[in-house]
Amino acid sequence: MVIRIYGPGQASPLLDTVADIWADAHPELVDAPGAETADFFVPALHRQITGHLKWQGSTTVIAYAGGTAVGIGYAFPCTAAY
Repeated sequence: MVIRIYGPGQASPLLDTVADIWADAHPELVDAPGAETADFFVPALHRQITGHLKWQGSTTVIAYAGGTAVGIGYAFPCTAAY
């Protein structure tokens, strides 16, 4: 297992991978009736993550096994109002 950390602007080429892994981890949301209207589908997740990763201080972590991305995490600083 290899863990790689990406800062703001570094994760953009990996957004499809991040959204796909999130969707695979949450089939109860993605495959549920009405998922598209609730924004629980890959294009909406991609837009949401893109917005979050624009924040200064955002971090994305991707776990790789055998060169394949198998897990993700990301965080971004935000205000209490967010």
